[in-house]
Amino acid sequence: MNKSDEDSGCNQQQQPLSWRGARVKLREVLDDFMENPPQKQEHKVKASKFLFDLWFKWDMDVYAGSFLASFAFLLISSLSLSSRLNHPDTALFNASADISIYRNQVAAAAIIMTCCLLSGVAVVRRRNASAKDLDPSKRRAISKYLSAMRKENSDISSSLNSGSHPLEIPDVCTENTTDFVGTSLSGIYPVFRTSGGEPGNWVKIPDLLLVQGDYVALQIGDIVPADCRSSKTGKRLRSGESLVRSASAGKAFASAPLPLGRSSIEQDSRALLPLCNLFDIFIVEEAPVLAFLQRSSGRFRSPQVHRQLYDIRKVMYGFSVLVFGICVICIFCRPTIFSADLSLLLHAPILGAMAGLPILSPIFLMVLEMLGTARILSTAHPYATKNSCDVKTNESKQNRMSWYFIATAASRLLLTDLFDKLCKLVGNEEDYTSLMPIPAASMCLLEKLGVATAFTVVDDYLACETDSIPQQLLIPSANGLKLLDICPTYDEGETEDESSGRKRTGSGFESPESSDSEDTFNRSTPISQITPIKRFKSLRKRVPIRRFSVSDTRSRGASVASKPMEEDSKNEVQFEDPLWWQHLPSLKCIGLTCMLIEREREFRPPSNKKSQTVEEKLVSHIAVERRRKQFQLLGSCIGFDMEEITSYKELTRLQVISCRLFSERLKTHTHALGREDARNWGKLCTDSTSLIVQDNVSKAYHLLTVGDPRVVTALCHEAWQGENATILPFSSQDRSSILTTCNDWRLSDLDVAAFSYTPLPHNLEQVIESCASTKYLLDNVSKAMSKDNASHEWSIIDSQIFMGVLASSIVPRKEIEKLLETFDEAGVRFVYFSPRNMRRTKEVASQMGIDVAWNCAISLRPLDEGEDDQYRMTSNYADWDVNAKLPHGIVDVRKHLEEVDNVPLLVSLFTDVTKENTSQMLEIFQEYHDTVIAVGLSHLAQNAGIFDCADLSVGIDVLFASAGKADSSDVRETTDENILSPEIDLVRTLSTVSCIFRLRGPSSVAYMPYIIASSRAALQAASSAYSFNSMGCMAYMLFVVFSMCSISTALPIIPSLGSVLYLFVSLPLMGISLAMTQQKPEGMKQVPPKNDPSQIFGKKERFRAYLHAFLKSIFPAAAPQLLWYIAFVEILLESEPQFIDEHCGGAKSW
Repeated sequence: MNKSDEDSGCNQQQQPLSWRGARVKLREVLDDFMENPPQKQEHKVKASKFLFDLWFKWDMDVYAGSFLASFAFLLISSLSLSSRLNHPDTALFNASADISIYRNQVAAAAIIMTCCLLSGVAVVRRRNASAKDLDPSKRRAISKYLSAMRKENSDISSSLNSGSHPLEIPDVCTENTTDFVGTSLSGIYPVFRTSGGEPGNWVKIPDLLLVQGDYVALQIGDIVPADCRSSKTGKRLRSGESLVRSASAGKAFASAPLPLGRSSIEQDSRALLPLCNLFDIFIVEEAPVLAFLQRSSGRFRSPQVHRQLYDIRKVMYGFSVLVFGICVICIFCRPTIFSADLSLLLHAPILGAMAGLPILSPIFLMVLEMLGTARILSTAHPYATKNSCDVKTNESKQNRMSWYFIATAASRLLLTDLFDKLCKLVGNEEDYTSLMPIPAASMCLLEKLGVATAFTVVDDYLACETDSIPQQLLIPSANGLKLLDICPTYDEGETEDESSGRKRTGSGFESPESSDSEDTFNRSTPISQITPIKRFKSLRKRVPIRRFSVSDTRSRGASVASKPMEEDSKNEVQFEDPLWWQHLPSLKCIGLTCMLIEREREFRPPSNKKSQTVEEKLVSHIAVERRRKQFQLLGSCIGFDMEEITSYKELTRLQVISCRLFSERLKTHTHALGREDARNWGKLCTDSTSLIVQDNVSKAYHLLTVGDPRVVTALCHEAWQGENATILPFSSQDRSSILTTCNDWRLSDLDVAAFSYTPLPHNLEQVIESCASTKYLLDNVSKAMSKDNASHEWSIIDSQIFMGVLASSIVPRKEIEKLLETFDEAGVRFVYFSPRNMRRTKEVASQMGIDVAWNCAISLRPLDEGEDDQYRMTSNYADWDVNAKLPHGIVDVRKHLEEVDNVPLLVSLFTDVTKENTSQMLEIFQEYHDTVIAVGLSHLAQNAGIFDCADLSVGIDVLFASAGKADSSDVRETTDENILSPEIDLVRTLSTVSCIFRLRGPSSVAYMPYIIASSRAALQAASSAYSFNSMGCMAYMLFVVFSMCSISTALPIIPSLGSVLYLFVSLPLMGISLAMTQQKPEGMKQVPPKNDPSQIFGKKERFRAYLHAFLKSIFPAAAPQLLWYIAFVEILLESEPQFIDEHCGGAKSW
């Protein structure tokens, strides 16, 4: 694009879209997609080397083989009946038996022909259902959304006609407020839209809801969601382009119009925009949902069960041809065959052959697959629907499984619309509307889920808790720096094993220097000579609850440690050191700061301006304070509660922003972000917060500060030792020692916050009262500038007293550890894909239960040759990552697998991942024959590529809390209520169109082992049922062969109708009963096989399987022949004694 184009684009000022206008544009895009669907790319089918394989590949054994055999049997039966009716003595077949026998033959032939036709229709419909792949699911989701929007328009039109005021939001969705978990790093972008005649606001919405003309705010580090142009310069960005951190970004920040020196900025100032990663406003030029809908789905990988069934199908077909040939030869080799009644013999070879032909077996296999799918879905149903907390009885479970079976049958036979209409007519709409969507036939739910070998978690939100918890507290003491370890608590009535939510595995970060909670640093030398703390101790076992109240005036007796808490202790923490109360003078100020900083504040007053611009609205959107729950937990641990701090009135908050630290953050890659930083992406990052409070009792003013240690320590000139009530100088060497420790903590993914305090003199009362409720203090001082020229707010926060440093960490969810243990026993490898680097991920992986010892993790971020990675994990003795020579990046992983060993296929932790290289790593797993399950958030469109690549995918819905299961702790912020429920459903459905089902809430991941166990039981039962049916058919074929090879003069007569009842009624019904057998206890202790495309059976498994089936079929086939011989001789002895005496030497000689 040339300069004139940019200028013209810049001059075109476009008004922001309204919610109604955006929905109209989105509907137009979706309507166009429905009317003009993209042409589906046909997959190239590899040419087979043998004509025999092509015969089965195109189902010719069903269409031609079975149909010709059925037609031949019907023709012979009809001619036999005609011969018996018209010319009983001189007919072609010499039909002389009772006429009922021939009528039974015709009836059996008609049943066989009907079954053959039904099987052909079922196979064709099943093929069409598989060929359509995921298109019906997409179109069904879009149709549902369009119908909901049309209904909304009709409701608005009716309200206009009635004279009532039209609502922008229908009543059906105003009760829902949505928490879109994620940031612009994961596809949730801030968008500006207006609502009717009211001023617009910035709202976070998924990228699939963006339309042409939307105002979207992007910052350095974001991925461009769609083709867009800058609203200022007209510069265009392409979809998928990354706003990388580069030298140009630093120059752009340096050229930003920011005041120099130490100045103050109002809370609504536009100068805050460049301080939030250079936020800029862009205009969307093309709706991203269009490109999303036109992309191709993932490749299909045939499971091993399909290859085994294909092999059995060929063997049974070949065996049926062999049986037919043997029977024909045995019949026509008899000397008096043409004088015998051929009408009773010619149908026998055809019946024997039809037992191995796919006449009813396709329908039988489809029924088994439907039953297995319904069984799995009914197991997952309680964890995927809104009423998941309801107690389900066996009767309701069976009823639910029946509905799922019917719905699955309708889906497989392309009768979904008919099924919906019938359900509405019957009146059971409530039952079927609560069902989960039926997975597509191409997903092979039954065939793959039971043999999954890898379970991958691709979103941090599902693996880790939403908030950090206090881990360690470092405070000055009389003996040096005191390290206080903090651990979770549990009720005294709860056992330690039940309450322990974490398990130490591997080496962790614990070192001999910091392994004791009572460790102190010798104060015989200055603080500056203290060895920095380079490790932090992992969470230990929970201990009984102890609670100390600051307001308690009693002595430090046993009452301090013996007062139980009556409230819920789920998120409570406490100090491990039982003598922690000795440091209470140092902890009181820290606890008060923690409680005040997290106290609910009143809404800030609206701006004095009558109308705010889009940029000013954006400032209000990003300038929100971060909520850090760890502060409240620490304050409660020390002994404060909200009732005890009501006497403190907050006057103002001074937010400090350091340009030097911001420049460092601007150069920091997203993989180096901490979890707290990543989850607060898109918000203005302040380096410290200072609270000015007034004690209502003493009327004294206090300044309490918490923030980045680099900023807080720079404001401190003294340090407080509470044990002896002493204030000591805080030298530069002391500051350097503490900052080194904090830096090591930060690299280990701890959220580090320093505390300071100072009393304020009354002569600053006028200055304090002149401050706004919130003000930003900008530190833009270079080395050549003087700090004397500063605003009066800076004089308030200078010269504080250092109190201590808190290190907090985000811990894994309690369900993950049990998940790892169960999957380890079941032979399923748990894999965690973390977007952070190795050092930031190692500790949380250790707490999950993932081995973090030698060769434990692989970084997917490529490194140039000779490049050093400062974020590698390090051990006490050496850099294990260097010594192990683990690969970095996808290219190195492939090279390592080809030339070195298979270590990348054994590790359970991958770091520095993106959505793209996560998909590539899943493909590598599949190339090395793993069956992969991917679990991710359902509303993130970026996960759709991962879901497509995986063999099976599960979407986790976290937008609404499940009924009865409070997920309110996961709710961090809510978006504007203008987002409608149909829009949310559209995003979730399109993003998870490749998923087998969508579970509700992060806690539902813990139930995946139950679902997998049910799938294994269903697959094993279906396999047993098919094996039973196949051996029954093989036994019948051997029975026919033995009958035709009889040594007697008179051949046994095989009843046609009885054979049909046996083959097409008795065997299938008994097989279906076997398909519902319960799970074996050892089902989840067996290692599933790899899905190697070149391998059908295991080593010598094929020969043993067929030999076993053949031997088991011989006895039921031979036993009737022996009984027939005995019965035949007995009949001769009784009815023809003279014949026996003349030709056989008398009966006595026998």
